[in-house]
Amino acid sequence: KAAVNDLYEWSMDIYKKPNGSSGEPDLIRNRVVDGIKYFDGEGRIELYFGNQIAPHISELKSFFTKVEARYLLPLKSGYSVRLYQIFLQTLMASGQSVVIKEYKVDEFRRQFALGKKYQKMKDMKRRIITPALEEINEKTDIRATFGQRSIGRKIVELQFEIRSKVRKKKPLAKPKKMSFDDYVKKNSNPGENWEQARERLTVSYQRYVES
Repeated sequence: KAAVNDLYEWSMDIYKKPNGSSGEPDLIRNRVVDGIKYFDGEGRIELYFGNQIAPHISELKSFFTKVEARYLLPLKSGYSVRLYQIFLQTLMASGQSVVIKEYKVDEFRRQFALGKKYQKMKDMKRRIITPALEEINEKTDIRATFGQRSIGRKIVELQFEIRSKVRKKKPLAKPKKMSFDDYVKKNSNPGENWEQARERLTVSYQRYVES
């Protein structure tokens, strides 16, 4: 019940470039839910979404990332959670076990809704990037390293190498088929001579080989 109040205060920032303009995108801030109905004594809620948010909710049918709770729940920092989700989504989309994720500095700041916080790169690395990577590397199925690209003294791009710790299992090799003689030895009946067994088992051996 207490979580309802927190949920009602959530907002989502949507960045859209002005029509016909190559400038900085406009920020549109929307409350995630227009209203919440709490059913007292039942432990359930109903959420009401406005016209601006509803289209993004419907996209969840095709654009989503499945996250295992055993990796997500141990993460204590909200930055760690968000960064882990982004890393996992990037890996899944690439289909590779190693991938590079790049961010323009301004894009990264918008993604994490930093506003005026941590204007200096050293502060952003110390308060967000380094702690988040340490936590992700220690507690999840992903290992990530951080790099940056500069023009002169200005850092213009953040780079993350994302690597899955989970090795894909090799398919088990099919067991080698028995020879016809070994098959006959194994499946012959008591009192049955060799030729009788061979004749009786010819058809079943062929099915065994083809299975």
